[in-house]
Amino acid sequence: MNTVTFMGNPLHLEGNLPVVGQKAPEFTVCNNGLEPRSLKDYAGKIVVLVSVPSLDTPVCDMEVRRFNKEAAALSDKVQILALSCDLPFAQARWCGAAGVQAVESLSDYKDVDFGKNYGVLIQELRLLAQTGTGVAHCPISNMKLASGVARVPEMLALDVPVGLAVDGSASNDGSSLMEELRVCYLLHRLTSSEKAPSGYQVLKMATRGSARLLGREDIGQLAVGKCADFFLVDSRRLELVGGAYSPADVLATVGLRGPVDCTVVNGRVVVKEGHLVTIDEEKTAADAQKACGAYLAKA
Repeated sequence: MNTVTFMGNPLHLEGNLPVVGQKAPEFTVCNNGLEPRSLKDYAGKIVVLVSVPSLDTPVCDMEVRRFNKEAAALSDKVQILALSCDLPFAQARWCGAAGVQAVESLSDYKDVDFGKNYGVLIQELRLLAQTGTGVAHCPISNMKLASGVARVPEMLALDVPVGLAVDGSASNDGSSLMEELRVCYLLHRLTSSEKAPSGYQVLKMATRGSARLLGREDIGQLAVGKCADFFLVDSRRLELVGGAYSPADVLATVGLRGPVDCTVVNGRVVVKEGHLVTIDEEKTAADAQKACGAYLAKA
């Protein structure tokens, strides 16, 4: 077992790293068509092994794209293999979107045979990824309770299901998911720098990521056949002037002060022009304040 440092945290790698002059260990993985692949399948070629935790992370994405670019100048006797623990269908999607054809992506998700044989299998957090255990990230609650900083960048690199949440009123006085978005983005920029999730990645955590935690495939994104659940924000707001050129990032990088302009749930408008239309807000606020006062009076 070897110990390395990742983002300032010690990580334990299972197995032993190959040494110079050693015969490359054999391994069994699968391609994007779920067909088994091993090192012997590339006999007679010079094989370049690129090991990454996940293709869907910025650094790994950039690394494999660069190998794909450089491969154009190499002989056809050279085969570059990118191995990760991403699911095969996820790798196929990424390769299609990135236009990667010169590098063959292989998945070690099933038996982590490559990771073990080459000493690059990260033990920490691996159990979460293997079991599909989801993590509801509540950064404001973590900060208020001084609980530390969740290792979200590492979780995302291992394809651990991560969503965004606000926790309860006892540890989050505001309970605003809009505020949570920006705090999440800034917290991990502070602690992880360029390895932190982008504004868009944080938005995906709050939407598709949270839907994944719930085991829901009918929510989390705007698409044909999905639930008509969404909110709207007028980009002409004064506080968004000059900051909305990247709509996918703006809610995390710039943030939103105050309520959204419109919210639709199951096809029904429940917020219009920043106000709830299903209740009397003024009366509800007064009743709630009265109940709060009565409760505290008993203390």
